[in-house]
Amino acid sequence: MGKIILISGASSGFGALTARALADEGHTVYAGMRGTSGHNAAAVSDAQAYAKRTASICEPSRWTCPRRTRWTPP
Repeated sequence: MGKIILISGASSGFGALTARALADEGHTVYAGMRGTSGHNAAAVSDAQAYAKRTASICEPSRWTCPRRTRWTPP
C-alpha cells in the first residue's frame, strides 16, 4: 500500500525527480512549490502531464511559507 508523501521544492531538481520516482513506486505525492503560476507554471504543467502520462498521482500544490519567527524559550 502506497504512502501519502509531501515534497517541498518539487518544481525542479532533486525535488521534482524525487516526486516522480515516488509516484512511480505507487505513492500519492503532493509536489510542493512556492507558487503554481508565474515562473512555476511550466513546472506545474510538467508534473500534471507526467502524472497523466504515467497514470500516477503527483499533484502540484502551492505552498506559502510562513515568515520566520524567533522562538523564545520558556
